[in-house]
Amino acid sequence: MLVVGADSFKDLVRDAGFNVVDSADDDPAVVLHGHNPDTGWRQLSEAALSIRKGAVYLASNLDSTLPAERGFMVGNGSMVAAVTNATGVVPAAAGKPGRAMFDLAQETLGVHKPLVVGDRLDTDIAGGVAAEMDTLHVLTGVSGPKALIAAPVEQRPTFIAEDMRVLTECAGDFSALAPAPQGGFTVSVEGDGAGDTVIILGGGNEDSTWLQALRTVLSAVWSLEEPAINVQVKAASPTAEAAIEAWW
Repeated sequence: MLVVGADSFKDLVRDAGFNVVDSADDDPAVVLHGHNPDTGWRQLSEAALSIRKGAVYLASNLDSTLPAERGFMVGNGSMVAAVTNATGVVPAAAGKPGRAMFDLAQETLGVHKPLVVGDRLDTDIAGGVAAEMDTLHVLTGVSGPKALIAAPVEQRPTFIAEDMRVLTECAGDFSALAPAPQGGFTVSVEGDGAGDTVIILGGGNEDSTWLQALRTVLSAVWSLEEPAINVQVKAASPTAEAAIEAWW
């Protein structure tokens, strides 16, 4: 097996009983592609050569970006895309958003109602939704308010929070984190989602938060019969205007 990835990833493959090689000349039966910041042209080329010779292509995950202190770095999915572009082969992915890892985690831990926590809609949340588990989206990573408003059904989380502190603050009751009118905000919809859809956000209390405003808007957008496109959110009160500005 030719493994593209960190040494620790290669060690896991060896521990599972597979022989790890570094060259397409060794005729590997499988190319397993995991993330490694040091992966470069030579490693990707050996993977491409192996796949063209008939190796099965597998990837650990397909995240296109990797959030870091300086911003969004290139993720494993982007490096996989380079190999796919060179070979025409799209790998099967063992990780998110497929449900296999979620089902395996639930079975291994012996739990009955797990909560999936993530910061990326198209992988973390989509995987949890596919596995029919409750999901908590935190706004500390990749997907922000704009992405939530535009999210297709298969990427919509059950709960939304600013960060993971809610796991201790809510003591297991996350009902207040679900999309719903809250914080004194009001919402109305102009349009049916088929074309331009305008969300009018009004009201709000002195102690209302931008996150309460977001959950209020999402309750309206996600209640449409068809996923909304070209959504605009307009403020009908000073408090709503301040909340919307905080999202962007």
